[in-house]
Amino acid sequence: GDLLISHFYTRYLADLFGGSMLASPTSAALGLQPPQFYKFPEAVETQRASYIEHVYASINKEGEKMDDIAHEGLVEEARCAFTHNAAVYMEQPKLFWGAFRGAFNIGRGMFLRKVALR
Repeated sequence: GDLLISHFYTRYLADLFGGSMLASPTSAALGLQPPQFYKFPEAVETQRASYIEHVYASINKEGEKMDDIAHEGLVEEARCAFTHNAAVYMEQPKLFWGAFRGAFNIGRGMFLRKVALR
């Protein structure tokens, strides 16, 4: 059960912190609608920073109760979870390059929008 915290930390917090920025590139790469796991309840979206701080502090508070062996196990499991999540994008070159192309297009669009506003 404790190791699940590592996966929660890796996936959920990563999606809250910035993974939602991957929604458009992932959609472009797969030719689908944005994945639903990048959408959060309105209460989370409107107070994202305080919500993230609360979740992060809660995880750290629980971590302080663990002994060094259990804590190191969580850290190692989080590294493993991160490696597996990154591997998803590397398994399919189309997905990786599609995500890269989508991110590039987002950046290009933001740049062009700023230029047009001048």
